[in-house]
Amino acid sequence: MRRVTPRAGVAPALLLLGLLTATLSTRAFADTPPLGFAEITGSSGQLVGVASFQRVADGVEIRARFQALPPGVHGYHVHAVGKCEAPTFVTAGDHFNPTPMEGLALNELPPPKEHGLLNPRGPHPGDLPNLVVGEDVTASMTTIVKGATLAPGNFSLFDGDGTSLVIHEREDDQVSDPAGNSGGRIACGVLGAGPAHDLNGHMFVNQPLDAQRTFRSAWGPYAPEQWALERDVYIIAQRATQVAGVQAEPPAPQAEPEPADED
Repeated sequence: MRRVTPRAGVAPALLLLGLLTATLSTRAFADTPPLGFAEITGSSGQLVGVASFQRVADGVEIRARFQALPPGVHGYHVHAVGKCEAPTFVTAGDHFNPTPMEGLALNELPPPKEHGLLNPRGPHPGDLPNLVVGEDVTASMTTIVKGATLAPGNFSLFDGDGTSLVIHEREDDQVSDPAGNSGGRIACGVLGAGPAHDLNGHMFVNQPLDAQRTFRSAWGPYAPEQWALERDVYIIAQRATQVAGVQAEPPAPQAEPEPADED
């Protein structure tokens, strides 16, 4: 039987093609933020929370920590515009509610979804479970924006208009269109790229390992968000004192314990 051998130069050409494809794929992936982060402020501009976004199998997971919010149950949604102008936050637009369009003619497009996780004609992709704030005015919540992505596309949270995370004054009934009778908007945060970070751009993942372990021991999966909250509170106070002409004092070290008396 005659043996067929590859011609010289074919293997290097295939290798070059493979490297080029890998390079283009890497560049495309690099253009897609794998993580998102938002600082959430109230109607008076006060910091009330932070949220991390990451891609998961069935959408985008939002993990958030909140402080200084009114106790009770609040509507909680992703809105279609990344613009949070206090005090009403109407600039955030309606709920994130894109229509599937791939492979469909205009006359084949389905009607837009209605609001509400319990609505048979819903929900909006941006509809989320209610946020429950404790009597200590804090809350933690992890939920998923089903079907959303951080990659380019019709369901991207990083589309041309951006997106924002909005908290409403009352409980969302999860049925009534367009916003579940949840009242006005009391807090809003624009989704930006990157992992959990403070207002100066320092990231939790770059902190000393001992500091990371301390926060993870105390706060579990919410450690990056709690760290960012505490850092931002300090930074905001520091900036305020500098504007007033007073240098902000760093956190005071704890006093050393008194040595025990020897018998």
